[in-house]
Amino acid sequence: MLGLFASGYMTTKYQPLIATAAGSGSITYRRLPNSRGDEPTLAEMTSTALQLVDNPNGFFMQVESAQTGKGAHDGNICGSLGQVSEADKALEVLLEYQRTHPDTLIVVTADHGDATQIVRPGEAKAYGTLQTADGDPIRIG
Repeated sequence: MLGLFASGYMTTKYQPLIATAAGSGSITYRRLPNSRGDEPTLAEMTSTALQLVDNPNGFFMQVESAQTGKGAHDGNICGSLGQVSEADKALEVLLEYQRTHPDTLIVVTADHGDATQIVRPGEAKAYGTLQTADGDPIRIG
């Protein structure tokens, strides 16, 4: 099964905050939601996929929050963090499924752990600052 919901990359959960050498954002900057139109969330796609593939013979399903690394490579702090949040919500859906299907194995892994690590080859150290949900500033670079 394949679901195509956009002509390119799907819209990220949060508007971009791009890290710069001078620093972007501020200690009071809060992530801003993106307008995603009718694009489904990763959790919604996961829930629908589970309903479609569930069968007594078993199945394999891969759920990927694909833009986590892309956001980090692009210096997009909020884009990358939003994708981590999307993966977390999809994992909640999978764990709920596992509660009623205890023979389900869930494996969580990363292809290369760069989420929220801003790596931009050939550029000066880039960073951004934003406010956490607790109201504290966090500097990511």
